[in-house]
Amino acid sequence: MNRLNKNLKADYGIDAPIAIRNLFLCGIAGLIIWIITNFGLLPDVLKTGSIAGVNFEFPLNSIALFCGIIFNFTGFWMIWSSKIGKLKMRDKLLSKINWSGNESVLDIGCGRGLMVIGAAKKLTSGKAYGVDIWQGKDLSGNSYDSTMKNVDIENVSDKVFIKTADMRELPFEDGSIDIVISSTAIHNLKESKDRSIVIKEIVRVLKPGGIALIDDIRFSADYKNDLLKYGCKDAEDISSFLSKLFTILITFGSLRPGTIKAKK
Repeated sequence: MNRLNKNLKADYGIDAPIAIRNLFLCGIAGLIIWIITNFGLLPDVLKTGSIAGVNFEFPLNSIALFCGIIFNFTGFWMIWSSKIGKLKMRDKLLSKINWSGNESVLDIGCGRGLMVIGAAKKLTSGKAYGVDIWQGKDLSGNSYDSTMKNVDIENVSDKVFIKTADMRELPFEDGSIDIVISSTAIHNLKESKDRSIVIKEIVRVLKPGGIALIDDIRFSADYKNDLLKYGCKDAEDISSFLSKLFTILITFGSLRPGTIKAKK
């Protein structure tokens, strides 16, 4: 074990940093408007209105306070999720697989190594591979070097191999991987046809009997359908209903998470 690593802790970054920034900006704006309305500094024209000749008072004060609270809360929740929650999520996801220790594992959209490193710790003679194109808008400090630093800190450099590659063109042979995992990555492809290509690639590289485990914040039903379409013999959503409901509610439906487990 590298002695320097004993005093270092892996940093897996902040997910969706631009979205978090925008949440805080909106939240702060809401609180500022709420303060202004409480001090009576808001012009009357912004407090009242008329629809079909009916005058009404616009509840800007209450709306601003609500937005200030909910946007800031969601921003802090996303930071907690990035620093603490996703570590718990990783362990929970990986526990859905029956590990023997000699598997070949592929993490699609590996980012700074959260899942691929977690998988590597389950292995003895197996190997864990990760692919990414390192987009900073998806994860703060996202880079090959940051990932390899975490690999070194976590002392799994003998089991982990990272490649720069597009998830739509996986650099692996047909039927060469035992387990494919992906966490909050595939949704970053905006076109449904591109996401479908990724699922087809996942099935292609899986060995017969291999397992795919895809956790994402959107499109889980599409992933399930495509996994079955391209050759998996079964696929199911194994995510927690309550956890999914909480995320949907707190994000006003913007995030609709799901975890699909499939077998080829």
